[in-house]
Amino acid sequence: MNQTTHRSQLSLRGTVAASAVHPCDISDKYLIKRQSIQNKDLIVEHLITPPDEVEIPALTHHHLALQLSSGNTRQLNRHDNKEYDGEFPVGSIMLASAGVPVFWHWEQTDEVASFVFSSTSLQDTALETDCFNSEKVELLNFPIIRDPQIESLGLALLREMQSNQLGGRLCSESLANLLMIHLLRHYCAFKPKLRQYQGGLPVRKLQQAIDYIQTHLAKDISLEAIATELGMSRYYFCRLFKQSMGVSPHQYVIRCRIDLAKELLLQGQRSIADVALQVGFTSQSHFTKHFKRLVGVTPKQLSR
Repeated sequence: MNQTTHRSQLSLRGTVAASAVHPCDISDKYLIKRQSIQNKDLIVEHLITPPDEVEIPALTHHHLALQLSSGNTRQLNRHDNKEYDGEFPVGSIMLASAGVPVFWHWEQTDEVASFVFSSTSLQDTALETDCFNSEKVELLNFPIIRDPQIESLGLALLREMQSNQLGGRLCSESLANLLMIHLLRHYCAFKPKLRQYQGGLPVRKLQQAIDYIQTHLAKDISLEAIATELGMSRYYFCRLFKQSMGVSPHQYVIRCRIDLAKELLLQGQRSIADVALQVGFTSQSHFTKHFKRLVGVTPKQLSR
């Protein structure tokens, strides 16, 4: 994910009223704190806003917000003809679709993780997953929901944004893909039937993926780049790669980096910081964390 938000990249398919407002622009005048990051499909923001209210005629993009702040102060969310007026505890989720009028009122300083994505991104995910009725994708509005899977994915995306470590691109793309698929399955007017794939990658394709990862190990590998190299969708690749290897592409890349780091450290010719950079970690602390988790000792203990 890039640290800047190029909103034009998240284009909409179809017509939206000229008076529609981008979700990232709504809170500009209210903000106490903002941190933003994005990939091709998703903008992730960490926002802290003072008590206030906002009413707009329509959103240009779909908007999902995960409540992070504690407290049971009243909050009012109105999306088109759906309304919620009451407590909005930690973990609560608000989902507003593009093109509908919204009104939000909150009575305390509010901290949320915000996720913004276009109709195009959702439909493209439907096409990638071979949905039988991808042309009918229509995201529904929910002023409040509780969904442990969305909460888990949202918090993981927020951590990726805040850590900003090399390798985060592959992880954040995978998480964004999982979020889109979950929304397709559970929060659309027409429930898309996703095709199921079994049996793992063909041997040739699996070796092609492994070779690509090994060649680009020190770079910020993109999930889309690997899938494109293999000529398949991200969803298809991730699902079959895990069936073949027992771990996700992101987990496999981390293991490869740590295996190479272990070899380099045992040679005793490079510092720990140099090894961390050579195998694709920009942060020595993140390198040490993953190294100890997978090897059982710290890099310093191994190289003694």
